[in-house]
Amino acid sequence: MLAPVKQKDLPVSLPFGFGLIVTPAERISLIRFLFALSPSQKARARIAAHSDRYVNHIYGLEEVGGTSVLLLSSVPLDTLGYATNLSKDPLPLLTWNVLQKIPNFVMFGAVLLSGIWWITNRRIEVAAVEKAENEKKSHHKAENDEVS
Repeated sequence: MLAPVKQKDLPVSLPFGFGLIVTPAERISLIRFLFALSPSQKARARIAAHSDRYVNHIYGLEEVGGTSVLLLSSVPLDTLGYATNLSKDPLPLLTWNVLQKIPNFVMFGAVLLSGIWWITNRRIEVAAVEKAENEKKSHHKAENDEVS
């Protein structure tokens, strides 16, 4: 039984100013009921009990692998702006398909960049050696020209 209560009457603050007032016996039966059925079983039972009130679909039960929030509605959820064409595959499975390829790309990139670095430095070294040899040759040639 849901009863409105005043915030000042409560020992702790409750959202929306409502509290559930039950006797100890009702509390025990309520706890047994709440923990006896899974949320999807409770939603199915509610749809079966009030088929004229709810659309026969539990939104969030199978969409994207199942969500932590289940929605029942008296109108189709696509009219409320919810996407109804979602995959039934869990989202972590979809992200894993991408994430498992990242180490390969990182290794390929590291090898490629290391190769580019080595080639660049090798060209610099070869150019320095060739320049030193050319200077030696030109210096040697200049000495030979002075001697002759």
